[in-house]
Amino acid sequence: MLIYGFGSYFNSRKSYGDIDILIVHDAVSKESCLKAIHIKKIILKEIVGANVTILSKSAEEDFDFIKVSGAIGLGVVDEKMDKPCINEIVQKTILFRQTYRFK
Repeated sequence: MLIYGFGSYFNSRKSYGDIDILIVHDAVSKESCLKAIHIKKIILKEIVGANVTILSKSAEEDFDFIKVSGAIGLGVVDEKMDKPCINEIVQKTILFRQTYRFK
């Protein structure tokens, strides 16, 4: 699963209302969808103010969402892991506005 950030938190020069996160999962199978929903729940728990959107890889390609939204890659989550670790993604998200100072 690929995790992206988009919206005002990641591209605003002044303020933001929430932290938009995109999860792109590989397949449209029930299993893949359930895993994406599981990751969404973890993200919502770990990132205060997060708003999470989920798209399958094919839906993302149809909408060209990453390009259109200017999404920024935050990391990869292994769908095969029973207990996926998203610590790096959480830290990258939290530190993003500190790293890229908006004026």
